[in-house]
Amino acid sequence: MGKTKAWARSQAPGGAMRPAALLLLLLGGALGGCGGAGPGVGRAGDLPELEVLESVGGEDGWVRNDGVADPQGGGPAVGDLDNPTQGLAVRMFLSFDLTVLPPGAVVTGATLRVFTTGQIGQPYTDLGPLGVDHVDFGPLLDASDYAGNTLQQGVGVLATEHIARYRSLDVATQVQADLSAGRTRSQFRLRLPVDSNRDLGQDLVLVEDGERSRGTPNPPLLEVLYLLP
Repeated sequence: MGKTKAWARSQAPGGAMRPAALLLLLLGGALGGCGGAGPGVGRAGDLPELEVLESVGGEDGWVRNDGVADPQGGGPAVGDLDNPTQGLAVRMFLSFDLTVLPPGAVVTGATLRVFTTGQIGQPYTDLGPLGVDHVDFGPLLDASDYAGNTLQQGVGVLATEHIARYRSLDVATQVQADLSAGRTRSQFRLRLPVDSNRDLGQDLVLVEDGERSRGTPNPPLLEVLYLLP
């Protein structure tokens, strides 16, 4: 979505002030009031850049535990599909292109934002909270990604109940680890702790993807704050 100074990109989707940008605006004002080089800016280079990345539509998608993988949208969800097949489960995968960040970028903050659009059944009650793993599945999803290619399991929890809104999780450590390792993507797996409760009913958390398959204007986002050395 393009590079900009964090203080300049202050509006979130829908017109709300981004918390990170608001904090930087206040910090910039304090620096300016203490003899900085410019009003509300501080010395040149003090403020981090903000890059907002959307999940790559041709790479994100879902994988089922029966080996079926789909990177082309088609109903992104996390949970079980016990109807019609007992024990069938699905997980969601997100992919963000890091090549837009300049070489040597040092991450000072990164937030994963995922829009949950709805639910089917009782996924949070029956299968547990919506969690995130840090993974490296490369440019193409396949059956091995359902449980494999894991860099860090259990990065954190995105949601514990159904509300149609963006959910946020701090992933600064994971994004910096990707950059330090020379990986060109930051990739994440969304899953529930229990694959299936085998109750003959579906229990699914519905999420938006890069293709906007759920029909919302709210794709998965990775907001990265960084400094140059």
